[in-house]
Amino acid sequence: MMISCEEFVELVTEYLEGDVSMGLKMKLKFHEVLCVHCRRYVEQMKVTSDMLKYVPPTEVDEATMQELIAKFRALEADPEIDLPEEIG
Repeated sequence: MMISCEEFVELVTEYLEGDVSMGLKMKLKFHEVLCVHCRRYVEQMKVTSDMLKYVPPTEVDEATMQELIAKFRALEADPEIDLPEEIG
C-alpha cells in the first residue's frame, strides 16, 4: 500500500534524519519519487534545515523558559487546548 501525502509529511523529519525502518524508508522514497509535491516539500525541508544552521541561538531567561515548558506540558496533556492567536 502506498503512503499518502499526509503520512509522508508527518514522517518527513524522521525520514530525513534516518530514523525510520528500512521498509518504511523504501515506502517513503517510493512516494517521493512518484509525487512531485512531496519531492518539493523534501527539498524545502532540506533548505530550511540548512539555513537554520546559520541562525544564532537566542538566550531565553529562566522565567520565560519555565513558562514555555509549563505551556507545552499542558498542551501535551490536553491537545484540545485553545492557543492564543499569537501562538496558534
